Amino acid sequence: LFELDGVSREIAREALELAAAKLPMQTKFVARIGE
Repeated sequence: LFELDGVSREIAREALELAAAKLPMQTKFVARIGE
């Protein structure tokens, strides 16, 4: 589980997609509604 705070949703998604490419498993991006 990774959490990011203090960055826009677009930047967070891009950062986590880059990190997910390094992981040997499927990942999913989840965000809270209204944030």
